[in-house]
Amino acid sequence: MSNELTIKQYLKNPEVSERINDLLKEKSSQFLINVTQMATQNEMLAKCDKNSLVMACLTATAMGLPLNQNLGFAYIIPFNNRKEEKYEAQLQLGYKAFIQLAQRSGQFKTINVSDVRTGEITHIDRLTGEILFDWIEDRNKLPVVGYVGYICFGCTNW
Repeated sequence: MSNELTIKQYLKNPEVSERINDLLKEKSSQFLINVTQMATQNEMLAKCDKNSLVMACLTATAMGLPLNQNLGFAYIIPFNNRKEEKYEAQLQLGYKAFIQLAQRSGQFKTINVSDVRTGEITHIDRLTGEILFDWIEDRNKLPVVGYVGYICFGCTNW
């Protein structure tokens, strides 16, 4: 049923709009604008089950993450659910979201991320997952081969 409707029509349904207003209060109008804009700018998201789209967006909003996918916090991704033969929207967190959520928790002493360039990984322990690096000073012209994140819960070895 929800796929025959546009996202604007779906959001105007009294049950849907009342639920969003109850959950988001003064943030509901901005939420409605963001969801509508997201679906109208992305053809695949417009094809998604409308309830899945709203729920994915509500989850990001409940976590305090901006719905603007250009900011790199939260991405709403269309997936083809072949079992049910429909597209569904799913929330995928960007690395910036993990950093922000960790910072908000107040439980971490150090949080850092970096790109990794060709030649900087010197060893990977397959059992523990520990990676050893030899950081190269003049690295900007080397290709990026990955990214690494570091979170410390109260490290004493600094």
